[in-house]
Amino acid sequence: LALLLAVLAPAAARAEELGAAERCEAAAKRRLAGFVVAVSGAATAESPICGRVPRQLVCGELVFEGDRVRTAASARVDLLLKGLRAEVGGGSEVRLGITADGAPDVEVAQGHVRMIDGRTDAEGPPYRLATPDLSTLVRGAGSEAAVEGDSASASSRVCGRGSPIDVTRLGGVE
Repeated sequence: LALLLAVLAPAAARAEELGAAERCEAAAKRRLAGFVVAVSGAATAESPICGRVPRQLVCGELVFEGDRVRTAASARVDLLLKGLRAEVGGGSEVRLGITADGAPDVEVAQGHVRMIDGRTDAEGPPYRLATPDLSTLVRGAGSEAAVEGDSASASSRVCGRGSPIDVTRLGGVE
């Protein structure tokens, strides 16, 4: 039995390494969501494909569809996402996506994000900003989303800057 374990354990470890390598090769084929334009403090991104190993974010770092961006309590990271600036505040976790129309899709799981849309109303499709229970599509205006509290008692808010936005309550009454 010991001999069998001695032979199988390295093979299992090698299989796991190969699986991780294949997942990371698949990650190279993911769609680009944007890149880091400013960072202060500790900020990381994790890919659901590459085994969720966090990578430290630095200026110029690329971020991809599906990445989860996390910031330490006193950190901040600014991302440029297809013409929009996303300012991710301290103690935040956001998931980056891309809508069917190719616009940024930002889901705030915890903390705060501010979106600044430098495009004119005629440029491109609306971006999506969401929290666990609220969602909105916005074009040509800035917006903010925040999720506060733990998962049992979290509260969400989504606000438009300069003009009203339509917000949909997910899983319930609008």
